[in-house]
Amino acid sequence: MKKFLIILLIFILTIKGFAQYGKINGHIYDTEKKENLAYANIKILGTQIRTHTDTNGNFKIDSLADGVYDIYIKYIGYKDTTIQKIKIFENAEINLRINFPPPYVYKGVSKRCPKCGRKNNVIPIVYGLPSSGMQKKERDGKVRLGGCKMTGCDPTWYCKGDQTIH
Repeated sequence: MKKFLIILLIFILTIKGFAQYGKINGHIYDTEKKENLAYANIKILGTQIRTHTDTNGNFKIDSLADGVYDIYIKYIGYKDTTIQKIKIFENAEINLRINFPPPYVYKGVSKRCPKCGRKNNVIPIVYGLPSSGMQKKERDGKVRLGGCKMTGCDPTWYCKGDQTIH
């Protein structure tokens, strides 16, 4: 009986040792500065798995069990972003190229200002790190920059007519 238990234990450990997992390889790149993002923080949501990019903007996550995962990325000076529904299968190797900055946030914009009643004077307030193109749009009066930090109760639009933030 003792021999049987030892053999069973060795068998279970052997099977566990040969279990196959999926991998995620990634590269994070700043499309506006044309450079790799070194030391960006990466977390697989719902797990304790964390890593960061190397000096070339690359990261690797091994030993992911089959499943669907969301990847959370944080980098100082950029809006945090989540890549959702990455499917991992046994022996699969997923290669991701993640471009930053992530899309700018245009919060719900009304076409008419509730204060002055004027139409077509309302422009969106844009949050996130502004690119040179976004700064040009602000100079042209097409958007108003709201800053990099978002609180959840930020204003969503700006009226050029009465210069009111709403």
